[in-house]
Amino acid sequence: MLNGKQKKCIEMLVSGDMSQNEIAKALGVNPGTISDWKKKEEFREEYSRANKIVINSIVPKAVQTVSSLLNADSEQVRLAAAKDVLDRAGYKAQDDIKLNANITSEKLADVFKQVGGEGLDE
Repeated sequence: MLNGKQKKCIEMLVSGDMSQNEIAKALGVNPGTISDWKKKEEFREEYSRANKIVINSIVPKAVQTVSSLLNADSEQVRLAAAKDVLDRAGYKAQDDIKLNANITSEKLADVFKQVGGEGLDE
């Protein structure tokens, strides 16, 4: 079970207002003590849980912000916001395209000739 200083440390870490050294000084502990606490599973689990609570509390505001950016004056801002929404919804564009086609060099040379190219050197 976490003691009072450990719980207060987590609260201060999650707020993001103070450095680890500042937190240690405020709690009256050595900065190394906080480092040791961070290595313990129970501390890490509670810290993670506290972070999730904070993040979940600001999700509505973040969604509202991104939503308002979809109506921004700047086309670049609107595009970036739209891409972000689509990416997070699982509609991310593929980085690579796999082509599985049986095409011979002769067929490829014909295609180049049709579009005005020189063809392939044999």
